[in-house]
Amino acid sequence: MLYFPHSLSQMALAMDSFKSSDNRLVNFFKSSRDKWKQKAIDRHKEIRALEVKVRDLQISRENWKNKSKETIAIGEKKVKNCVK
Repeated sequence: MLYFPHSLSQMALAMDSFKSSDNRLVNFFKSSRDKWKQKAIDRHKEIRALEVKVRDLQISRENWKNKSKETIAIGEKKVKNCVK
């Protein structure tokens, strides 16, 4: 069972419980941490890109909605003019 040591003596005890050499463990833990950090960075970039996309789509939708309302208003105005 893995646990996170809170002091150097606990860390030393934890390191003694592994059978692999210290160098090999350090390299493994460092690469594991680096992979985790890279994953977190990649996820953050993807989230940011999706937030920007949603924002842009909302703006575009609002613009199309306004154009549609303007077109309907112009059409209704023309119909009223023709009826008179």
